[in-house]
Amino acid sequence: MSERPRIVIVGAGISGLTAAYRLAEAFDITVLEAADRAGGHIRTEERGGLLLEWGPDSLVAHKPAGERLCRELGLGSRLLRLRSGGSRMQVVTGGRLQQVPEGYLMIAPTRMMPLIRSPLLSPLGRTRAALERMIPARRDEADESLQSFVTRRWGQEAYERVAEPVFGGLFAADATRLSAQACVPRMHALENTYGNVATGLRKMMAAHGAGNRPRAGVYALDGGMSVLVEALEQRLPDGALRFRTSVCDLQRGGAGWRLLLDGGETLDADAVVLACPAFVASRLLRATAPELAAQLDAVEYASCATVNLLYDASAMRTPLHGFGFFVARSENSPLLACNYASLKFDGRAPLGCVLLRAFLGGAGRASLDGLDDGQLVRVAHEGLAALLDLRGAPRFGRARRFIDALPQPVVGIGQTRERLAAGSDRLALCGSACGWVGLPDCIESAEKAAERVAEETARSEGIERAG
Repeated sequence: MSERPRIVIVGAGISGLTAAYRLAEAFDITVLEAADRAGGHIRTEERGGLLLEWGPDSLVAHKPAGERLCRELGLGSRLLRLRSGGSRMQVVTGGRLQQVPEGYLMIAPTRMMPLIRSPLLSPLGRTRAALERMIPARRDEADESLQSFVTRRWGQEAYERVAEPVFGGLFAADATRLSAQACVPRMHALENTYGNVATGLRKMMAAHGAGNRPRAGVYALDGGMSVLVEALEQRLPDGALRFRTSVCDLQRGGAGWRLLLDGGETLDADAVVLACPAFVASRLLRATAPELAAQLDAVEYASCATVNLLYDASAMRTPLHGFGFFVARSENSPLLACNYASLKFDGRAPLGCVLLRAFLGGAGRASLDGLDDGQLVRVAHEGLAALLDLRGAPRFGRARRFIDALPQPVVGIGQTRERLAAGSDRLALCGSACGWVGLPDCIESAEKAAERVAEETARSEGIERAG
């Protein structure tokens, strides 16, 4: 009986594991991971009644690939919705926390009265934002920056006080360089379809009101996002995952590929999926696919740090509202954002305590170089104490850095993703290698990469065997 074709997946983050899971039924798979664990930036830690998320902590429902995979793996009953009252956003401008008007959908106001009454924008800024429906649509199809899109449609204040802190915090990015098409594709599409976003949103809301109610905006997993990683690992064949194994070179070998591993071992594969960072994939392809390597070099990354801090509930002199806040770049603060982890989802901290998750660093912000973990904890606590009027020191504080970890969806990333997704013969790229950010997008990217490389391999193997 003929052996099944072998496909090697480089990287055991969420993208690599998803690709391996999709390919395992029909192919002999091997997953190579340089670290000593799977999951990449997903890392959940249970400690003394705390559930600490160091990387992603949730899935957005409007991108269904993540939720769909969880349900397929039998995790549907473990999906957690946001706690009641945890859906409002706050931003830090002018040195203080301010509530984003009720009804704001990321960058777009959907209700006029909360906007008009909000102190977040000046009277002139509120008036300008309310006039979005009067602004003609842009006809140029070229990629546009988020700054240009928001300023053009809702005004400069709406960008500086809402869009910039929110998206700068979400992506640890210099928001002036972000792509509108990549960051707010639905809003961009509404402008193109209806001529303005307000009309499109009104029609969308009317459709929801007619019975197609929108689903919960965000899901977490009971037990943390590492539950998803473990479920994927358990679905892979014994011995398929190889940890502490780095790929040093990738060469053409016959109809497929040959991988040179650290220690001198070689591994032949009928096809390869690169689910590693773009800068790693670029190094591997520099000699054999220089044009593809050049495209990979166009994917930019940012670094940040996550700091988990536990406080007694009595330390909160003023009540916390919503799920957290984002900090405007104009504040010159080391803080990017903070989410109120124990208010956001159940099961994060013991009763009588509040768990906060602060984020530091990011593109265009103060460098974290030279600060040890203890100093990161101190910087985060001091920033939070000033904004939240905290009493006393945290009961617990720990920091973890993520160096060159966050792909930046800058202007032009859409074309880069398309070219990278095309890959090469029997070679596919996905997830971070294609500049995708967020679990659902990485999962969908991996599923598409697995489907493409499976079709190519099966077709080629069938032709060879028939001949």
